[in-house]
Amino acid sequence: MRREVRVYVCSVEGPGMPTYRHIVAPISRCEYMGGASLDVLPPELRGELLRRGEVLLTELDESLARAVGVGNLSDYQYLRLVFSG
Repeated sequence: MRREVRVYVCSVEGPGMPTYRHIVAPISRCEYMGGASLDVLPPELRGELLRRGEVLLTELDESLARAVGVGNLSDYQYLRLVFSG
């Protein structure tokens, strides 16, 4: 049985409306980038995914980016990995 991780790249965006006196939380929009095998991830990340089910990353090293098939993240972007069993 192949253990899979769903890979999303998420962007944080402002609400797009003036907020004079009210605080409005930013909105995250996530785009599904595909799946990756859990076995190609580094051991510490694999353990975290198995414990929590989801991991958010704001920085990627080159080997992890290759393993999950994602390029560099720009400002206000993060990587969301979800364990799907």
